[in-house]
Amino acid sequence: SPRDKDLYDHLVIEEKTGAPIDFVATGLIGEIKIDERVVTGSVAAPVTQRIGGTSWTVWLHEFEAGK
Repeated sequence: SPRDKDLYDHLVIEEKTGAPIDFVATGLIGEIKIDERVVTGSVAAPVTQRIGGTSWTVWLHEFEAGK
């Protein structure tokens, strides 16, 4: 979603599986890491997380079943 006045973007995660999934979201400009967030999904409702809004790319990685 659009960045706010603090230069953060909002990630909105909606789980499509039967169990929550944990993962890492890394904001990048080229190969430079700007921000990183650990996100735990929820099957009950969308999850919102902020990440540095100056990022050109958000890389989602390190997926695993939630606890």
